[in-house]
Amino acid sequence: IDLRYRLLPYNYNLAYEQTKNGSPLMAPLYYYFPTDTVALKVEDEYMWGKNILVAPVLEKGAKARKIYLPQGAWFSNAGKYFFSRGEWYDVDVNINSIPFFFKAGSFTPMLVTKVLNTSKADAKNIAMQYVVNSTPTEYELFNDDGNNKKSLEEGKYSIVKFNSTGLRSNTLSINIAPVKLQATDSSILYKMILLLNDKPSNVMLNNKKVEVKDAGMSELKGCLWMSDTKTLYIEVPFDGKNINLFIQFLKQVNTPKR
Repeated sequence: IDLRYRLLPYNYNLAYEQTKNGSPLMAPLYYYFPTDTVALKVEDEYMWGKNILVAPVLEKGAKARKIYLPQGAWFSNAGKYFFSRGEWYDVDVNINSIPFFFKAGSFTPMLVTKVLNTSKADAKNIAMQYVVNSTPTEYELFNDDGNNKKSLEEGKYSIVKFNSTGLRSNTLSINIAPVKLQATDSSILYKMILLLNDKPSNVMLNNKKVEVKDAGMSELKGCLWMSDTKTLYIEVPFDGKNINLFIQFLKQVNTPKR
């Protein structure tokens, strides 16, 4: 239940994409991987939007289950990277956790603090998670007041686009750009959660160097490296203008390996 609330911004965006493009909230694997002949036959997994693969546990008392991952890199909710060539994996399961996987390159908006309804799930309470990948990706973050059923019709909403260049040798760039803004969205502090493979040697925000501190016991503030999860946390002030986040590594970094 806690995860469901944390994913409110992602789910809200799915509803927007369905309204705009007719995209399904829930889809079989072959919908997003139409050339994968194995995905065509998988009946006990599904995609939640295009970024999250879910593998429900359907057998009582199960301790493990086989999961098929289409070709590409995936990051599991258990904190493990998989680099699949279109393969089956044995994954441990339990009654308290449903296995799911973030597609590499995906942007996933989540809530920083728990709320109980969408009216509290505004942009000022959102952390944007990005899973490193070698190919360029983009994501449009939709936001409105959570109450107006005619927000699209009346144009009372905002859209901010997140673009990643993908990992190029030893550098990664993420651009945050306004597409449409409301006055209330002109001053936001985005919390970026970047799932990387190595600690960055250099981080720059709009060409200004940012100090990266080791998380330790520090509160989530500024720019922190969490070595246990290989995660970079960085706060990005957004004032309605383009922002560029540049990340550099000491050596060439490969896409996540199994």
